[in-house]
Amino acid sequence: MTLYPGGIETQIWSNLARDGISSLKVDSLYKPIEKEANNMISGAFIENSPAAPWAAGVVERVTRKSPPTEIWTGKGASLIYWINCLAPRWLVDLAWNATTGLNKLAGRLQRKKAD
Repeated sequence: MTLYPGGIETQIWSNLARDGISSLKVDSLYKPIEKEANNMISGAFIENSPAAPWAAGVVERVTRKSPPTEIWTGKGASLIYWINCLAPRWLVDLAWNATTGLNKLAGRLQRKKAD
C-alpha cells in the first residue's frame, strides 16, 4: 500500500521556526533559489486538511477487509493524482521544477559533481 498525502495540518512549520530553521544557511546549495526555498520552508504554498479527520479517513481505508493499494488523500492530493494520470511525466517535472525554482539549480549541481 502506498499513501500519497496532500497538505495535512501539522506543527512542522512552527517546529522548524522554533528550531531556527526559517531560512537558508549562507552556503546552502539552494541559495540561488532562496525565495522559492523559503516559501517551501515556511509552508506558504500549502493548503492543509485538518489532521484528525484526515488520519481517521486513512485508518478507515487501511483497515478495510480489502484495502486499496494506493490512498490519495489530503488537500491537493486528488489534483496531483489526476495530473500524474493525464500529463506526461516530463511536463509534470518541467512545471514542478519551474514552480519550485529547481530548474535554476541544474547547472550548479553539474558543476558540483565535476568538483
